[in-house]
This record gives sequence, C-alpha cells and structure tokens, in this order.
Amino acid sequence: MALSAWQRHGRARHMRHFYLQLRAASTSGSPNSGLVSCEWLKDELSKPSSEAPLRVVDATWYLPNSAWAAPAGSPGAEEEHKQGPRIPGATFFDIEKFSSEHPDGLPHMMPDPKLFAEGMANIGVDSKSRVVVYDRLGLFSAARFWYMLKVCFNHPNDVAVLDGGFLR
Repeated sequence: MALSAWQRHGRARHMRHFYLQLRAASTSGSPNSGLVSCEWLKDELSKPSSEAPLRVVDATWYLPNSAWAAPAGSPGAEEEHKQGPRIPGATFFDIEKFSSEHPDGLPHMMPDPKLFAEGMANIGVDSKSRVVVYDRLGLFSAARFWYMLKVCFNHPNDVAVLDGGFLR
C-alpha cells in the first residue's frame, strides 16, 4: 500500500523534528553529543586511537512502500554496503535480521537482549566501543540503531549519528 502525500509529509516532519533535536543537543561534535560531523569522523578515523575503539556502523534499512523505500534497482541495503561506496572500516548491521516479532505479528520490534547482543558481537561492538552510525537515506534507520543501542540497551560508551548520513 502506497502512502499518501500527507502521510509521507507527516513522517518527513517527524524525522526532521528528531534531526533538529539532535542538532540542538550537539554542541561539541563529539559522540557523547549524539551527533557528529563528517569532518569529526574523518579526523577520528585518521588518528591512532588511544581511546576506546571507534566502530562505524551502516544501519541502512529501507521501509517498503514508503518515502524510505529502496531506490529503484537497489539490490538491498546489505548488498549496497558490500558493493560500496561506504565509509572505510564500516560494518553493516541488519535491523531486519535483529528484530523480534511481536506476539500480534507486528514486524520490526526491538530485539530481545540476547538477540541484540548477538548482533553487536557480529559487528565488533562491545561495551568499550565508541559507535558512529549512519544510513544511506540521510537520517532514517541510523536514528533507530542509536535508540536501540543507547536507550533500549544502555550502551555505556559514546554513540552518535553521522550528521547527514552517507549522503553527505
């Protein structure tokens, strides 16, 4: 079922509101602010790390039949990540694979802690990791990954969304 222009507008407004909240909270450009710039990430990736390891995660996920559907001809988010281009050293996190099913059959629910821990282990994220997440839509599924890691599962270290995502 295709979304009406009004539904797409409402969703876009919601994501813009979330983005503006992140931008307002970001004063230092460090991961603890919730949002980092491309310049900050480039500098961090070029430094020898004396801090906790920095993991860059591509959390692209396309929502079918919506304003955030995969582009025409797309082989899918994971295959796009494999084919590149991508941020050097980035790993791919499959939000679809690591979602739990709701008893009523609702899709894409937050994973249970064991399933989420398995997903984090697969991409090399542990409690000591600093994490920067992006997606190919600018700001869509990266915010969900940030929410899962920081809010739902209380990641003790810095987690940030890349300002503008991969598009920038």
